[in-house]
Amino acid sequence: MSVLAEFFRGSDTQMGIFAPRGYLIALFPDLSGAAMAQRRLLDVGFPQDEVIAVPGDDVVNFAREHAEHSGLGTLLMQALSRMFETEEVYADHDLKLASRGAGFLAVHAASDIKKQAAWTIIQPLDPIVARHYTNIGVEHLKGET
Repeated sequence: MSVLAEFFRGSDTQMGIFAPRGYLIALFPDLSGAAMAQRRLLDVGFPQDEVIAVPGDDVVNFAREHAEHSGLGTLLMQALSRMFETEEVYADHDLKLASRGAGFLAVHAASDIKKQAAWTIIQPLDPIVARHYTNIGVEHLKGET
């Protein structure tokens, strides 16, 4: 099991589509940016088991691992998600950035207060893209509309 699969504790999909509800996800040009954001979040008191920074290769491996366990229903939902330009499009974009060396940061931030606290720390570090996954959808913080 990959480090990301362990971090997301199996809560990373909804109907087979990567959608880590309650998490703020940010991608940086490289791992050093993601690692700096992780360090700053830990320094202000975010628990170590709720923040992770990994290189793009880990994201690619996580996606590959996820795809290996996908059935026909999952593939159908992914195709529909792409057609309606929802979560799967974001996952595709993240995977493309990851394959080019982007650093990946994930923060467990289930509440609006925790999301805002994390974003206040992350935003000045200028991620390429950032979004917060909620139970009702995706809030785009940077990089997409």
